[in-house]
This record gives sequence, structure tokens and C-alpha cells, in this order.
Amino acid sequence: MSSRAEWVINAPNAVSEVIDGELVVINLEKGRYYSSEGIGSYLWQCVEQQVRADAALAALTDGFGLAPERARSDMEAFLEALRREGLIREAGPDDILTSDAPGVSGQAYAPPELKVYSDMQDLLLLDPIHDVGEEGWPVKPRTPAE
Repeated sequence: MSSRAEWVINAPNAVSEVIDGELVVINLEKGRYYSSEGIGSYLWQCVEQQVRADAALAALTDGFGLAPERARSDMEAFLEALRREGLIREAGPDDILTSDAPGVSGQAYAPPELKVYSDMQDLLLLDPIHDVGEEGWPVKPRTPAE
């Protein structure tokens, strides 16, 4: 993966929430859910806010006094894990990116880790609400007279 790549959330397949600093993401296409804390949650927020990779990297190196090589390596490994799981995609020409990275104060540094869970995969894939069209659900079948 190139450190020059820019990333955005792979919506609508990936939905997320950060609760008390813990990231929880559901991949609606694969039926898996994920969690990450600390720097993983921070990097997800950067992708969600469409922060340029170089700005997120600068925030990590400046905020934690990390060597740029270590910060880049940790960040790229985490982003590659998100990409492999289909949670993020490479930014396209229509995606508007920013250089305003959120602050990282108050956190201890540990390399980001993506935890993957598939124990509810069957239930998440069965959810009919995500396969609903504009007509809603349930849809009453039409009779030939209609």
C-alpha cells in the first residue's frame, strides 16, 4: 500500500460509531463487526473526516514524538487491514479531503489494532432492512388487477 494513498469510508457498506473512545464498525456486506481503541479509533476518525494521510501522519509524529518511519508503518498497516476488510476505499476525484487532523492529546501511544468478529455474521447478513427500496418494508405483493 502506498503511503501517498488517500482513504475514505466505504459507505454504505461500513457503518460505525465511536463510544467512549472505542471504535465499533459493522461491514454490512460481509456481516462482520470490528473494534479498535486508542490510535485505531483516532485513525478511523481521520478517515471518516477525510483527513489527508500526510496530515494524519504529522499529527501522530507530532503528538507522540514518534519517528516518522514508525508512525507511517503503523498507520499503513492499520489502513491496509481496514482496506482488506472492505471498510475503506481509495479516495476518488469527487472526494473532498482536508488537512485539518483532529488532535491526539490525552492518549498513550500503542500501535493500532483491528479486532475482527464474525460470531454474529449470519444474523447481520439476514437483516432485511438493509435490502429495502424506496417503497419500504414489508411490501405487499401486487395483484394482477393493480
